[in-house]
Amino acid sequence: MTPGIIVDEGLPEADLRKALSLIDATVDVVAETLLTSDSGEVEAASLRKAEAIAEDRGWGRVIYVTDQVLVRDGSPVRHQGVADGRLVLVSVSALGAVQVARRLARELDPLLKDEVSAQSAPAGKVRLFLGLVRANQPSRLLAVLKGVIVGIAATGGFGIFYGSIWSLAQAVSYPRLILLSVVAIGVLSTSLIVTNGLWQKPADRSPGWLGHLGNTVTAATIFLTGIVVFVLGVFGLTLLSLIIAPGSYVAEQIGRDSVGAVTYVRIGWFSANLGVLAGAIASNFDRSPKIRSAVHNPREYARRQREGSYGT
Repeated sequence: MTPGIIVDEGLPEADLRKALSLIDATVDVVAETLLTSDSGEVEAASLRKAEAIAEDRGWGRVIYVTDQVLVRDGSPVRHQGVADGRLVLVSVSALGAVQVARRLARELDPLLKDEVSAQSAPAGKVRLFLGLVRANQPSRLLAVLKGVIVGIAATGGFGIFYGSIWSLAQAVSYPRLILLSVVAIGVLSTSLIVTNGLWQKPADRSPGWLGHLGNTVTAATIFLTGIVVFVLGVFGLTLLSLIIAPGSYVAEQIGRDSVGAVTYVRIGWFSANLGVLAGAIASNFDRSPKIRSAVHNPREYARRQREGSYGT
């Protein structure tokens, strides 16, 4: 029977195109989403949609490539057959965060060539965690954190104008600077999670590890975004301090004969810490559906909306 592929739009579709080129396979592909339950079953409406697409395209079997989590008997799987093997689900998230196209190619090659039963292939939870963070694409959140970015720019920019901040930045040890950075990013991440109701109750999902995994993925996605925001803040504020404060004046204020690049980096670093803490406060004003849809990939966002998992 001729197989066809249905694939989620976005990252899964890009991964699929690369994977098919690696195995030199020519397959009819349709970009569409089929919603699945925590038990790994395709919802009735989505199953009818898949059957309609298969009939219209003349497919004998359907392979659905998705970034949704697949579960069989309480454990994660890379792929599994449903509907008596007429539909095979493949999770790119279960393939991890690196060499995804190559791993997907290895997964698809036998599925495209052979008849498939309802058997499944187990997946590791660590690799699944990394794949889900990748599926969320943390960089997407940057575009909607306007309040946070304004808070960092305003407070951090304020800091680089004051000699007392310059002196304190030089006096603080590197371990303390690092600790302050971790705390600042953690506070920002926590504020975004709480303000936007991103934490779900593990008991609301079955098996329960899915809820814990979802929360861990959410926290990691936001924390990674926080790191990017922080690094950009350090770079921008360091550059701004170089432009605004002459070296001779900075040296006079902090009681040194001369200053170098490290002095300015410490000023930018310390100011960025203050800015991120202020950004955590500003994040209380960044409450909108855009935040939720930017944190989670479209399939996870749709699932949480459908199940009412987002806090009020």
